[in-house]
Amino acid sequence: MTADEYWVYIDKPTSEVRLHKAGCRHCNSGQGVHGHHLPDNWWTGFDSYDKALIYARKQARELRTKAVPCDDCNPLGD
Repeated sequence: MTADEYWVYIDKPTSEVRLHKAGCRHCNSGQGVHGHHLPDNWWTGFDSYDKALIYARKQARELRTKAVPCDDCNPLGD
């Protein structure tokens, strides 16, 4: 099994959909900053940026928002 290198954070109350690299200080390999999750926000990991982007765009359409890359880890910068 391949390690998840990219993560998508979904926060339904704020309609946030954000892409991160696993090592990002905000992502922490899907643990986030606080290490816990609420029922209406979650992390989903992927082994490629393309898979993460497809998922993020789908979730963003459902929330009527845009999927954006993290400003700190810049997953698009690879």
